[in-house]
Amino acid sequence: MNATYSTNDFVIGEDYRDASQLFNGLIDDVRIYNRALSAAEISRLYGLGATTKIAKTITTNPDLEDGLIGHWTFDGSDLIENAVDRSGSGNTGYLINFTSTSTLPGKIGQALEFD
Repeated sequence: MNATYSTNDFVIGEDYRDASQLFNGLIDDVRIYNRALSAAEISRLYGLGATTKIAKTITTNPDLEDGLIGHWTFDGSDLIENAVDRSGSGNTGYLINFTSTSTLPGKIGQALEFD
């Protein structure tokens, strides 16, 4: 599979082709990698939320950070004015129409609620 690159903004919670198509639900701990993850890595990421349904940022081991180019936890300390990118790549997310009531406990820490 080849990746397609563009200059479009990366949008979470809205269809970039049709702004009237909005997501309804919770989004928690978004990660973007510059590589394909192995089945074992996906299982470990999934397992992080299996036992920790609490509003707390979870620290992962370094091999799950290999190739990580965007990581938005949506946890309290990462949502002061924007969504902080924890990957170290500086891909700050800008929250539009965000209120403090838009957050709920997620599978891994805190999640954003879209309605």
